[in-house]
Amino acid sequence: MSLEEGMPISIVATLYAITAWFMWQPKNGRRLAACVISLYGVVASCGLALFYRSYGVYKPAGFLPFFHVYVMVLIVTVPLYRFRDGCVNVVVLPKRSLFLSYLYFVGFVCLVGLLTRLPESISQAQDAFGNVYRTAQLMGSEKTGLSVVNLPLVIANAMAEIVPFLILCLLTVKNHRVLKCVLVACSVLWLVNWVGSAGRNGLIFYCINITGAIILFWNVLPAKMRKQILAVSFGLGVVLIATVVIITFSRFRDREDLPPLDSLLVYAGQPMMHFSEYVYEARVQANGDINFPLIRALLGLPYSASLAIRNSTWETQLDVPLGFFYTVVGDFILDFGVLPSLMIFMAISLFVLINTRTKASVVELHELFLIYMLFLFVIQGAFYFSYKTITGNLQIMFMICSYIFFRLTTVEAVNREKVEMNHQGEP
Repeated sequence: MSLEEGMPISIVATLYAITAWFMWQPKNGRRLAACVISLYGVVASCGLALFYRSYGVYKPAGFLPFFHVYVMVLIVTVPLYRFRDGCVNVVVLPKRSLFLSYLYFVGFVCLVGLLTRLPESISQAQDAFGNVYRTAQLMGSEKTGLSVVNLPLVIANAMAEIVPFLILCLLTVKNHRVLKCVLVACSVLWLVNWVGSAGRNGLIFYCINITGAIILFWNVLPAKMRKQILAVSFGLGVVLIATVVIITFSRFRDREDLPPLDSLLVYAGQPMMHFSEYVYEARVQANGDINFPLIRALLGLPYSASLAIRNSTWETQLDVPLGFFYTVVGDFILDFGVLPSLMIFMAISLFVLINTRTKASVVELHELFLIYMLFLFVIQGAFYFSYKTITGNLQIMFMICSYIFFRLTTVEAVNREKVEMNHQGEP
């Protein structure tokens, strides 16, 4: 085994570490961008460890694939870097009556939809996680934990992605305890449903989502509330991480070829290694069917109704196994090719840059939400494009509709002083 074979990914992991170190400097106020680069650095480091621990399983790769991911990630992280979340002191909310109506609608629709799956989640929790997971695989619902047959649940899951953001937003204003309790209940039920389906991805992504929301609203929250949020977040993080470990041991305890501890390394390290080994080898492009099946369906094009159908349809045509993680960069390349993917990432970055202000102490909610959407897109993409299912496409559509709603209903700039007075936050 030669150390030189792992040099390319070692260099890129070092690049991530240097970039993250620079962004984490207190004077920069770029915590969201720092979180993104840090996670990709961890994934690259785990990929390096996985390469040597599983020596011979993964082919030695050149520098280009790993550097390609690094550059693409930097492109979509530019708006997060320019935004400077550490400068935000006041958030201008949409018109009060319309915004509250929106929050009640989202809260109660989510609550009702998620409750429809609670009995099944409780029943599954009495079974071994490994058996639940294998059953989900056979049904073609792995990585989603739901079925499109259950419309209320599908709608609830499409909305639940932004509930952490809405909770933190509501904590900056007085009163509305019932609404806050409803949104918190939605988050709890969402987590229970993920645990019931033995899904690690949803639990990990929830930690990411709530972290991003806390960072965005941190300066707006009063000092006392910040301490409470830190304590609750730490406790919740410990519980969720412990749950992920328990699920992992349950799913892999009977596999002699992949012990539970090794499975965690594979989970975190495979995106980089599989990207370098397979993505450039794809013979054709899936033309959106991997990541945007619902869009293809709406356009009247053939589409894959589930992950199982997608994998069986495209694995032979692409000559690439689709059951692995390839990062969001890899997923887009498999769908559209190298150059179109670059153009899509640049367009996303440019759109966010144009529609958000930099170093602003007073921002409107739609700007904050647009940054939050980009944050989820790129940081969850350290593993894979997390919105590639039909339900994931619905999540994107709902977030876009929410962004448009926030933008159209935001109070005018002349009313910002009045809005600021309604906040509990301290500059």
